[in-house]
Amino acid sequence: MLGIILMILKWIGWLLLGIFGFLIFLLLLVLFLPVSYRVWVNGDTTEPDQLSYCVKILGIQILPKKERRWLQKLHREKKTPDKDVSPDLPKEEPIAVLPVQPEDSSEENREERSPDASADSGKRSACPGKEKKEKRKKTAKKNNKESSGKDIRLLFDQFQRELKDEGNHRAVRHVFSEVRYLVSHFGPRKVQADVCFSLGDPSSTGYVTAVLSVCPFSYGKNTRLLPDFETDQFYLKGWLDVKGHVRAVHLLVSGLRLLFDRDIRMIIKKVLKKK
Repeated sequence: MLGIILMILKWIGWLLLGIFGFLIFLLLLVLFLPVSYRVWVNGDTTEPDQLSYCVKILGIQILPKKERRWLQKLHREKKTPDKDVSPDLPKEEPIAVLPVQPEDSSEENREERSPDASADSGKRSACPGKEKKEKRKKTAKKNNKESSGKDIRLLFDQFQRELKDEGNHRAVRHVFSEVRYLVSHFGPRKVQADVCFSLGDPSSTGYVTAVLSVCPFSYGKNTRLLPDFETDQFYLKGWLDVKGHVRAVHLLVSGLRLLFDRDIRMIIKKVLKKK
């Protein structure tokens, strides 16, 4: 009897160990498996009909969403109606014009119309109460939105004040270093482009060109970026193909570094206490 119990416990232990190992395998798979993405844009922004784009993650198209086959068939059938079928249109019949009878000003007709008028007046008297309730609901929603917006602004202002403090420069540098770390791992690995662009203002076009010149992908063999400083119109012409991949482990490592930083934790505690 004791041997049977020990054997059952042994099998239960092996089963629990297998489940635990499977969960660890799934966790490592989620952390270290690269999730590939691709962004493809082609056309002209000044003419929306000629602009086309596509966003894929793990080879699955996310934007724009594909229509199902039966929906595509319905759209095609609507666009191309059958020409051979000629429906038999009904013949037009003469419209009979009825003579207009003058309204009776007798007391009986007035009495007959009086209940309808009273019902209409009752309905009208009931409507203002509903309108007042709807107005109260709308005002309450507006007040909630305004209060939430004010809270977010206050938090943002407090963060700005804390970050401008001289004692918090180290935390700001740490945050920028982590952003650079994430951009280096999450950024595109392969970029192909042939783009001509203008932001409408030569100065802003120059700023964007200076930022793009710092990025390493702008110096690729199949990449050509042509800024236009002469026109005063905003436009973007050409095509763009971006490929890359993302790993969740980099995001986890960066978050843990920020969480264990004493200066960042002090800033968060100060902001939460002021709130």
